[in-house]
Amino acid sequence: MFRRPVPPALAAAAAVLFTCRATFDPDLFWHLVQGDAVLSGAIVRTNLFSATAAATPQLYVSWGFEAVLALAARAGLGGVQVVEGLLVGAALLLIYAVARVR
Repeated sequence: MFRRPVPPALAAAAAVLFTCRATFDPDLFWHLVQGDAVLSGAIVRTNLFSATAAATPQLYVSWGFEAVLALAARAGLGGVQVVEGLLVGAALLLIYAVARVR
């Protein structure tokens, strides 16, 4: 796919630069607990963590991503950043590949 190693190296460098920072997403721990619920076999159908609307049905479409994050978090928050770096690097390589085709 790549004749020169420059695009993958640039994508990896950019992914490291974008993800080597403090985690500041206020919903991160909500996603991790939701992912743990999925990994334990629970199918999330209601808003589990709401004090005022716990019985409200929830359209839950991010279960796969949250399960991956929960697995990565078992290695610590550094594992979450590694997953984030891999996703950023893959997205940058995909953008490069699409731009190169055109």
